[in-house]
Amino acid sequence: MFAYHAVRFKLLDADQCRYPQGQRPRYSREQIIMPEHSFMKAAALAGRRADLEGDTPPRFPARNVDLVKERISALFRRESIDRLVCAAACGADLVALDVAENMGIPALIVLPFSRATFRRVSVIDRPGNWGGLYDRLVDAAARRADLITLGLAEDDETAFTVGNARIISEARRAAEQRLAVAVWEGSSRGEGDATAELLTAGQQQGFQTASVSTL
Repeated sequence: MFAYHAVRFKLLDADQCRYPQGQRPRYSREQIIMPEHSFMKAAALAGRRADLEGDTPPRFPARNVDLVKERISALFRRESIDRLVCAAACGADLVALDVAENMGIPALIVLPFSRATFRRVSVIDRPGNWGGLYDRLVDAAARRADLITLGLAEDDETAFTVGNARIISEARRAAEQRLAVAVWEGSSRGEGDATAELLTAGQQQGFQTASVSTL
């Protein structure tokens, strides 16, 4: 069981969240009462989506899902993670969220789009029963008030960068100790690689970093 401690409440609005310059989400000014440093150690996580059949080079083969689950579980235990913040794409995100649920770690889900749009473009477009897992985990997060949807446009090229910024921001608020986690094959695809971007953003914000191999 995970203990909540040192809870302080801070009144925040959308203008106080850190986003890349010029990439603030297009939603109206809002105020949210949110606990500050309610957890011991938070993990901000991003990673590879499940491969399509025949993807070359492989980044997250379907056959490795159980292995990656074991590796993420071991990392969470080793680092004493008691809060997870991530999106919910097929592959690394949903595997990590499933692990967190099984370990009793509360998770905050941050989606750049609406639930329905994200499900269509980032979940069910790959083989596997990711849609059912997504629905269950997102429903559970919504019941806990642990779901943030940024409402960005599907064609917004900065959507995942903005989503990463919010993930980092929420992890910073959640705990004094923070870990940026990349679940990937270990190398960046270059410009626009959201996994590499989150790892870099975490480093810049003073997070510890860790990688979990998908191969």
